[in-house]
Amino acid sequence: MSPHRSRQSGFSLLEVLVAFAILAMSIGILMQVFSNSMRGASVVRHYSNALIIAESQLALTVAATALAEGEESGTVDDFYDWVVAVTPYELPEEGFEATSFDPFVVTVAVSWGGDDRRRTVALNTLRLGQK
Repeated sequence: MSPHRSRQSGFSLLEVLVAFAILAMSIGILMQVFSNSMRGASVVRHYSNALIIAESQLALTVAATALAEGEESGTVDDFYDWVVAVTPYELPEEGFEATSFDPFVVTVAVSWGGDDRRRTVALNTLRLGQK
């Protein structure tokens, strides 16, 4: 046997600590990215649901036999609040002849969320109603 020290292979304690620090930072960054993407997916889902509700309410209002000025509201799934407003559209005085139809602006607004982060989707259209 020789009195020389045998060389050991492996990692030193410092190398292991550096590797764990890099791993911990990487996991932290990945968790933030995952959390942000989940939050974004939730926002997109709520916008999609609100848009479907707004389109449905707009179609129901426009399909009514006679449009009349007024406002109606309701709630869907105890989460989405909707408001439908029908208001007369003011035509310019020049260039338009009198017709047997009155133009109306139909606006549907759907909102959701808490008071601090309230979000809203709104759709509107111009429709003719009979006098």
